[in-house]
Amino acid sequence: MGRIKAKQVREMDEKDRKERLQELRTELRNLKMGSSAGHVDDPGRLRETRRAIARFLTVERELAGNAGKKR
Repeated sequence: MGRIKAKQVREMDEKDRKERLQELRTELRNLKMGSSAGHVDDPGRLRETRRAIARFLTVERELAGNAGKKR
């Protein structure tokens, strides 16, 4: 899977964003368990997943902030 860009996240609807965020968190948890056991095939995937989660949370906060300003 390639890098998820903020523009792609903004284009998703809220339900899809929440589902994808949950998938990423599950993936990160699995990667962390694998790394502690020493079974990571791609250590860069751990960093990429953390950053994707941060990207999703940033967009969520931006949209939450903009919702209040549109009045």
